[in-house]
Amino acid sequence: MPVVYSETEILDALENDEIEKYKNKIKEIKLTGITYEIINYTGAEQIEFSKGSLKVGPSAKTLVAVPLVVLEETSQTELTDLELDGLNEFANELKGDKQVEVRMEGTLSQTPVSFTLRAKFHVTVTAEVLK
Repeated sequence: MPVVYSETEILDALENDEIEKYKNKIKEIKLTGITYEIINYTGAEQIEFSKGSLKVGPSAKTLVAVPLVVLEETSQTELTDLELDGLNEFANELKGDKQVEVRMEGTLSQTPVSFTLRAKFHVTVTAEVLK
């Protein structure tokens, strides 16, 4: 029986030493890509994650739709087709608050299942370091 899945995390840019060092001089933050992998999988064969999305910020703007994934077979994967409204929300939240709420939503084809989703958000930060 399918089960709706939702998990929320706060990404804190100040956990990065370079961003912490220049936090008051940041002029621009651009999200250039997202990769993810699923590790520590425990569950039945062929459990699927479908109808997925990654949403950001207090307005829960969609950053990217996540394609159908067979959880036990997922190695490092790049998410493509990032949505402009979500990109802008991500960048604005990180630039202003230095953190952003990220929520993964979707449907699991069955439970029980346990796994760790490791996501990497690749960003370019522009700061005025000489002032």
